[in-house]
Amino acid sequence: MGNKFLSFLDVDIFKEDLPLSLQQIVKEKLKLILGCLDCFYVETKKGYHVYILSDELLPNEILYHTDKFGNKRVIGSIQSKGKYVVGFDSPNKKLIENGKWFWHVKDLEEVKGKLGKFFVEVGKKETEREVELLVENQPIIKEPLKAVELNKPQNQLSPKVEYTILAKILSKQKIPCLVDLVKVWCKNLRTGVVNYFLLNDYQHSYILPNLSIGSIKNIYLIQGTKHAFFSRMRL
Repeated sequence: MGNKFLSFLDVDIFKEDLPLSLQQIVKEKLKLILGCLDCFYVETKKGYHVYILSDELLPNEILYHTDKFGNKRVIGSIQSKGKYVVGFDSPNKKLIENGKWFWHVKDLEEVKGKLGKFFVEVGKKETEREVELLVENQPIIKEPLKAVELNKPQNQLSPKVEYTILAKILSKQKIPCLVDLVKVWCKNLRTGVVNYFLLNDYQHSYILPNLSIGSIKNIYLIQGTKHAFFSRMRL
């Protein structure tokens, strides 16, 4: 909007995984926060939405509340690039006019500083942080690992290139047009690129159970002319 970036605080506290006693405590703290922000906000069925205009693009992050026992619970998120929030004129939502339309901030650090005063922490999902630590501790393997010629004349066959990726498994699907093949979508945690590789029919029974959604694997692939094919996996 103009030279500013639009994003939202999406706070959900009225939910099953948050004890009723804690819901009331968090609600009171959020009311204090909303009063200090001096901006409009929206009451929703589960919590609140706050409109933000920032000088720098805010990342999509998670909002946590930590109780006196050190238990950390998700109470919402920052919805920014690639996200959406349902408008205040939708059912079960009420616009509260309190000062300016938007909460104006410079960057994420300002958001963290303001919310931190009320024991609300901003950060990544725990699983994402675990992945970051895993990637940081992984030995660097240069890609491709090797390029070898199969035992056939060079004019009949291109080099076979095998390489490895540290991948997070996103989904698995049978493709009707690809007979006896399964497409496995994954995210390369070293490059951030989302792509897929193919499993042959004879590999299905013993490989697919080890490629559970959300799991992180070192996977060796063979690059074909159009697709990458599964070779083996380091557990």
